[in-house]
Amino acid sequence: MNPRGTQQRSGGLFGGDRQKEQLFADLDQTDLSRHLAFFYEETETRLDVGTIYLCYGLMTGRQCLYFYESSDPSEIEESLRTAGIDVDERLADGDLEFADATETYVTPEFDGDEMISTLEAAAIESVEDGYEGLCAAGENTWCYHTDAPFEEILEFESDFD
Repeated sequence: MNPRGTQQRSGGLFGGDRQKEQLFADLDQTDLSRHLAFFYEETETRLDVGTIYLCYGLMTGRQCLYFYESSDPSEIEESLRTAGIDVDERLADGDLEFADATETYVTPEFDGDEMISTLEAAAIESVEDGYEGLCAAGENTWCYHTDAPFEEILEFESDFD
């Protein structure tokens, strides 16, 4: 494990895109820095928000976990590379991990409490491994492949916070 510190912030990562820079700065001033669940209509939005969030987590010494479902991890990897992240090194060091959301979340009986316990254990392990914490984000398209009511999914996301 090779957690990085907070020495660098967003300066120049997003090619001067003020909206992306602002979202990065907002993460620094809110309590969103540990978990991000976002719903989107455009693939570009998913890539932008996911990339900004993962960059923030990596630059602040957190281990990052991204749950993919509707995309290929290579899309996120390329977006991170474009933002200046050495993806291969971060993956090799364990700073960044990708997990298939359908394998993680989609079970015949979705159990939000069990998933929260699993993520809490991962957060504790991240700190024990020397990270500042865990950043977990993912694509929520998995929720359309479970029998759980959407309200239960939202409750899970809220409870995890």
